[in-house]
Amino acid sequence: MVENKKYNVHVFQDGDAWSAQITRQVTSRKRTVSKQQDGFADEADAREWGQSELQKYVTAQQERNVKHATHRAELEQRQRDRADRRRAAYEARKAKSPESDA
Repeated sequence: MVENKKYNVHVFQDGDAWSAQITRQVTSRKRTVSKQQDGFADEADAREWGQSELQKYVTAQQERNVKHATHRAELEQRQRDRADRRRAAYEARKAKSPESDA
């Protein structure tokens, strides 16, 4: 069973069929459905689907977060490199024209 504060499996009966939802806690009061499946014959099937899909969903989310963090780090490094190049060019221009220092 996946223990996660942000995501949860909600199983409920809808008529004679069972449904399972993966819900995400957006704020302390608001929750949204991230994934849903209807038409299970019994509660055990619905709960089993919910737990397996929750595990897959959380794993995919973690992989996506790692990919985005890597991309963000590369972007920040490019921005730092650009700022360094611009600073060096500015200082080189400043050093060539000493009359502007007066």
